[in-house]
Amino acid sequence: MRSRRAGQGPDDAARPQRQRGAGRRPLARRLRSGSAGAPTPGPGARALLLAAGARALLLAAGAHALLFSAGARALFVAGARALLFVSGAWALLFVTSACAPEAPATGARPSDGTTGGTGPARRELSVYAATSTRDPLLALEDLYERARPVDLVFNFGSSGDLSRQILAAAQADVFLSADEQELDRVEQGGLLASGSRRDLLGNALVVVEPADAPALFTMPFEPAQLAGAGVQRLSLGQVDTVPAGRYARDWLERVGVWAQVAPRVLPGVDARAALAAVESGAVQAGIVYRTDAARSQRVRLVFEVPLAQGPSIRYPVAAIAGRPHEAEARAFIGFLGEAAASAVFEQAGFVLLPTRATAPARQDAR
Repeated sequence: MRSRRAGQGPDDAARPQRQRGAGRRPLARRLRSGSAGAPTPGPGARALLLAAGARALLLAAGAHALLFSAGARALFVAGARALLFVSGAWALLFVTSACAPEAPATGARPSDGTTGGTGPARRELSVYAATSTRDPLLALEDLYERARPVDLVFNFGSSGDLSRQILAAAQADVFLSADEQELDRVEQGGLLASGSRRDLLGNALVVVEPADAPALFTMPFEPAQLAGAGVQRLSLGQVDTVPAGRYARDWLERVGVWAQVAPRVLPGVDARAALAAVESGAVQAGIVYRTDAARSQRVRLVFEVPLAQGPSIRYPVAAIAGRPHEAEARAFIGFLGEAAASAVFEQAGFVLLPTRATAPARQDAR
């Protein structure tokens, strides 16, 4: 039997005794110990924490200062560039203004020969002309424009195409045709200025072959050689629209070989195209204007058709009626018959015809 201590009753002995300090801790002690049983930092730890916080604050302040400094620098650079741009623009404007040529004084004639500010205004003159006249007309352009307040605007092409353009729209001031038939059509349409038509130039036909090909024809030349086996293709202007082609056909009909060569003809859209086919070697021979052959180094002259054998080749010229600058058109036609222009046409190989007015076209003209 267990003994009991003095002062304990039977109930006390049966109840387990709680030892001092066991169970829940006092509230004050729990508060001092921190959470999860972590020790409370001492004075040294607190000092370290304060130092670390101060350092973090200093670093943050330094970063902000650097960012502010970089932004200020960027703003400064941008402003400087803007000032340089504006300064450069003002300088360029100043130099441009200083270097600009002074306007001619009132009544003065510009150095290029055109009419000055108080003179008559320059007028455009539209000249429709056969392709074969291109070189001499372009050579005369500057001479005429320097002497008169006129700007020449040329439209070169086959005379047949040009006459159709004039009949359709009447936009030409002057028409220089390579034959009478096309100018007759315009006159029959009532579009020629009265009394302005006149014969200006003549030309001749030649037979040519490629300069770099062996000679195909024997001398003396006979037109019948064009029907020989060696001539597989013969270049002519289109006989329906190109006067050079019509002239060539007329000559071949006169000498009796057109029927034999007609199936071999390669038609060109104008006189220069017929020449180009020979230059390229696409054909064995061609019949073209003497003036076109003379300017080419890529064809060889075989035969020049005598004027007595060939058709009469005439280049008539006229002003178009109802145009706003008819007086200037008539003046230009007069210039084409003057000595200076005649010398240029003659140098190009044209035949000079007596400048005379021609009678109105017959209604049955071809």
